[in-house]
Amino acid sequence: MKTSPSVPHLRPLARSVFLVFAVASVLPLFAATPPPASGGTPPAPAAPAASGGADKPAAPMTAAARAAATGVEVVGVHFAAVAYGGSSANTWNEAEIELNVKATATKGDSRFVSRVKVTLILLAENQTGVPYYYRASAEAVALMEGRSKVRFYLPPEVVRRDTLRAEPKLYAVDLAVEGKAMLPARAASNASTPAARADFLKKAEASASLNDGILVPQYLTPFAWDNERPAPAFVRPDSLR
Repeated sequence: MKTSPSVPHLRPLARSVFLVFAVASVLPLFAATPPPASGGTPPAPAAPAASGGADKPAAPMTAAARAAATGVEVVGVHFAAVAYGGSSANTWNEAEIELNVKATATKGDSRFVSRVKVTLILLAENQTGVPYYYRASAEAVALMEGRSKVRFYLPPEVVRRDTLRAEPKLYAVDLAVEGKAMLPARAASNASTPAARADFLKKAEASASLNDGILVPQYLTPFAWDNERPAPAFVRPDSLR
């Protein structure tokens, strides 16, 4: 029986067709793999797209993350002796904390920040240098973007009895938003260093409870109805009793 000739013995035209077919079969393999950069290594394969892609909704912010992003900070603390009704015998020591509020969208009207708590701690001295520690808190239901003021008062009887100056020796203001404490950098104190502030707060923690209820927020004083001292609405713990 007659056998077919091997490839080397094909006629010239058949040999050319065979070579063209072989080259055409190999070229796509080279095109699929780009050459590495000079002196480098081949690029790593691209990572697969994350499930959901760009259409996946962002996770909601936690209360802690919202508090950190919300721009509530103390921009001023002022102290003054204020006579109610024009009578010097009815002079209260006033502490006014000025806040700057920059809201982040949470729910409802995004111009508001909810549940902003302001805590004031004071070290007052009488004319002979006897120290008195006071502490009070007030929690605003909500504060609108912009400037707001929160005030606290020492009553006339205490001011006169203990001969207290309007300006305390030391003070600190702490802030919390929706139950989460804000960083000290957004609060305020006249302590010279962070260590001095921490020492002051430690001493106040041990002594201020002796005077609880004496330093009071504005809504517990006659100034609650003073049109010259507008105040936000506050959460009223006493209304729950």
